[in-house]
Amino acid sequence: MRPFLTERWGNPSSSYAFGSQLKSVIEEARSPVAALIGAAVREIVFTSSATESNNTALHAALSADPARRHAA
Repeated sequence: MRPFLTERWGNPSSSYAFGSQLKSVIEEARSPVAALIGAAVREIVFTSSATESNNTALHAALSADPARRHAA
């Protein structure tokens, strides 16, 4: 992770080359992470912050059962 936190810190969703080069690195990381936790590759979502992670988890939990009014 060190190179991606210090030297190669671009936005992988961007259109500029510096950032877009990182997209393939992130895609390559999905498989080992999925294998490590016993998940499907499509279930691995990388986020950029705790807020984004929390919102993603809450959205997924509430989307799984739209009738629920609260997430515990």
